[in-house]
Amino acid sequence: MAPRLLICFFVPVLVLSGCGDGGKKTSAGPPGIAAPTELVRSADIPDIDSEAGSVVSDDRIDLSSRAVGYIKTLDVRVGQKVKKGEVLVRIDPSEVDKAVRQARAGVDAANRDLADAERDLGAFSTGAEQGWASADTKLKARVRRDIAQTTLVKAEAALADAQAQRAYTAIESPVGGVVVARYKHGGDMATTGVPILTVESREVLLFKVFVPESGVGRMTPGLAAGVRIDALPGEAIKGAVLRIVPSGDPVTRRYEVARHDRHSAGHVRPGRIRSGQFPGARDSETGVGPARRPGGRLCRGRR
Repeated sequence: MAPRLLICFFVPVLVLSGCGDGGKKTSAGPPGIAAPTELVRSADIPDIDSEAGSVVSDDRIDLSSRAVGYIKTLDVRVGQKVKKGEVLVRIDPSEVDKAVRQARAGVDAANRDLADAERDLGAFSTGAEQGWASADTKLKARVRRDIAQTTLVKAEAALADAQAQRAYTAIESPVGGVVVARYKHGGDMATTGVPILTVESREVLLFKVFVPESGVGRMTPGLAAGVRIDALPGEAIKGAVLRIVPSGDPVTRRYEVARHDRHSAGHVRPGRIRSGQFPGARDSETGVGPARRPGGRLCRGRR
C-alpha cells in the first residue's frame, strides 16, 4: 500500500485587539462645565416715554367780593386749612345797608305815586261817564297809572338787589382745602372782581406735563399712565390721561397733558415734582427675559 501524504494546513487566527492602557476607559472629549441655561422667548417690549412734570390741583379758586366795601374781618392765613361753607371774609355792610335804605325809600315813593295815579284814574273815569271829564283826560290818567306801576316794579327789583348784596358781605369757602394765597388785609377796600384769597382743594390732584409732538400723538384720554414722585422713591401711583390740550406752546413746541390720579395718597401735595411714564410704541418679536431652566449642563466642545 503506497504511503499517503498527510498535508495539514494551519490557518493562523488573527485576533485584533484595540490599543489601550490595560482596559481603562478613554475620554471622548474635554470635560463638561456645569452652568445654568437660559430659555429665550419672543415677546413685545413696550416703549415707555418718561416726562417730568408737577402735581397741581384741579380745583383752585380765587375768592373775590361781589359787594363793594371795606374788609371788616380777614383772619385766615396762608397755609391754613378751611372747610367748605366756612366764612373766610366779612365785608363792612355799611355801604350795603345804605343802598338797602335808599332802595326801600324808592319802593315807598313808588307805592304812593301808584296809589295817587289810581285815584286820579278812578275820578276821571267817573267824570267821563258823567260828562264833566273828557275821554282824553281819562286816557292820560290811565297812562300815568301804568307808568307808576312800572316804576314800582323797578323799585322793588332795586330793593331785592340791594338786599342780596348784604348776603355777599360774608364770603364763604366753596370747597374744603388750603389757603395758598392772600392778597388783601383787614381794612383794605374790597371791590368787585378783585381776588382776596386763593383756596386750593386737595380732592382732585392732577399730574401736568408738557410732552413733545412725537409723544402726544400716541396719547388718548383714558390711557393708563404711571407716575413716580421724586420725594417718594419706590412708590408708583396709577392713573390715566384726563385731557390733552391740542394747541402746542409756540416757544417750546410742547403740548399740555393732564393725568388724573385714581388713588392719590394723602401725602401727595401740589407742587411736587413727578416723573410720568406714558406707553409709547411697541417693538415686536424681541427676545426678552431669560427664563431659567435649572439643572442644565453646558459641555464644552460638544454640540
